[in-house]
Amino acid sequence: MDSHLSTEMIMEIVSRTSLKTLGVMRCTSKEFNTLAYESYLLDLCKKRKKIVSGFIIQNMKRGCMYIKDFAPSPKSDTLDLRFLPYNTQILATSEQGMVVFKNQSDHGEEFVSRRWRKLYTTYRCDIFDSMTWEWRSLKHVMLAYCVSLTNPQPITKGGSIYMLLTNNHILKFNAHSETWKVFSSPIPYDESRTSTELVKYGGRLGLASKPPNANGCWDIWVLTKDGLWEKEGGGVVESESERESLKALYDSDTSVMVDRERFLYYRFKQGNNMIKKVVLNDTPYQIFSFRSDFEPVDLI
Repeated sequence: MDSHLSTEMIMEIVSRTSLKTLGVMRCTSKEFNTLAYESYLLDLCKKRKKIVSGFIIQNMKRGCMYIKDFAPSPKSDTLDLRFLPYNTQILATSEQGMVVFKNQSDHGEEFVSRRWRKLYTTYRCDIFDSMTWEWRSLKHVMLAYCVSLTNPQPITKGGSIYMLLTNNHILKFNAHSETWKVFSSPIPYDESRTSTELVKYGGRLGLASKPPNANGCWDIWVLTKDGLWEKEGGGVVESESERESLKALYDSDTSVMVDRERFLYYRFKQGNNMIKKVVLNDTPYQIFSFRSDFEPVDLI
């Protein structure tokens, strides 16, 4: 990023752009990509553009009823989710203000075959083509016996979707080639039950891990362009409460912890100070990152 302007001046200019423009700027250079995930810049954007940003929380009761909360990020307004239809399940969100959801049928049946289950775990894969405005079925995703997807939301980066598996491997789906593959993480699966969480750190795919004897400290690993895992210095430090668990990284300086019905934001590079607490209706089952500047989008 070769510029005669100071970083502060660049932030002042960038903070007045739309989220779409900010996303494009991230692709122009490594420096702009790093800048776009700075907590100070994101706070400026929320102030200048009235951006609503945070996490949509989804809880499940009685197996089919979905209760939704919104945990706004620091300096963000809240979001009223009462417009969503009853018994709606959120499937995915984006950082450009889009939410994909479906209505659950009141009467559904699930067929399970123990014989099939012993062979492998199969996931049906459908993709929505925005050019033809149609759904297409792709080749099924087949995982090894006793391996399945974990509950947290997937991580999207560079046209690919990443999902953590129960054996600590990572499933990658490439939206351009419409292919999938499984690759290993830096933390092998073992019986010590090291806590792991797939995260996005500074625009890169990351994995947070906390061994049982880590005294509340999470290590952050990031995947390089060469396909190698590198360990970031510093780590993410939990609060003294043993109930708190890391769920996401909001930006390059803000961690998201959950303590039962409490949703907590920490500045982990500034003394791990708590900067916001949101009290929820229940313990989160799933969380979805959401950001919107309410600019109209023509999808048709």
